[in-house]
Amino acid sequence: MSKRERRIHPPLESLFPGSERRRVHDYLQLRQRMNGNGGESPSIYLEDRLPRWIRGGYDRAKSYLPPDKTQFLDIETRGVSYKDQIWCVGVAFWDDGFVFHQYIARNPLEAEIILEAYVEFAKRRPSVVSFNGKTFDLKRLDYHASANGLEVPRDKHVDVYKDVFEALRRKGIIKSAKLQSLEQSCLSFKRDRDVDGSKIPQIYSRYLQGGVPEPVAEALLHNRRDLITLAALYLMVLEKGL
Repeated sequence: MSKRERRIHPPLESLFPGSERRRVHDYLQLRQRMNGNGGESPSIYLEDRLPRWIRGGYDRAKSYLPPDKTQFLDIETRGVSYKDQIWCVGVAFWDDGFVFHQYIARNPLEAEIILEAYVEFAKRRPSVVSFNGKTFDLKRLDYHASANGLEVPRDKHVDVYKDVFEALRRKGIIKSAKLQSLEQSCLSFKRDRDVDGSKIPQIYSRYLQGGVPEPVAEALLHNRRDLITLAALYLMVLEKGL
């Protein structure tokens, strides 16, 4: 595909008319607030329990993290190896509403810059909730940050997969500890028309090779949905004392 042909595709940021878009230091940052997400069950569950979390109603729970210092984290990478580049760092947090920030590298040269932006964000919210972050997200963030002379600030970390649901699966209490399986078993929700997470590295690679940006936009929607489900599952863990 020629350079001339590649120019006909709309820029990735043009596909998000309802979000705040920022070009800061040559990377793309998307900012959105949760608006019910079309009435999907995870967001309804989350919205129902957020007020109690914000008031400190779960502060005696074993895995309680203060809302003003906590981020929900989910990254997207170019492959399964911890050395593969991170092209999206997705975070969600409470700031007078449930807010999403996605730091997006539109090309490999921006990958280091989004790490710098995330490190600055993490200074304000060093406590992390993840899903399999001990094995995947945090290990990759720390590796790439260190490779670029950075250190990710981090206080407490709750991995709801490793710390809670995988243990329940091993005890036979639940059949599967996969994120979308837990959506169905715990939140009574099944996604429609969602991107297969295992295909996201291929989607991004095709985009880098001059492909259309729409599949990447779908991958970013998948990332935000994962963050909503992660937060909903975390509040379920607090509520039920798991």
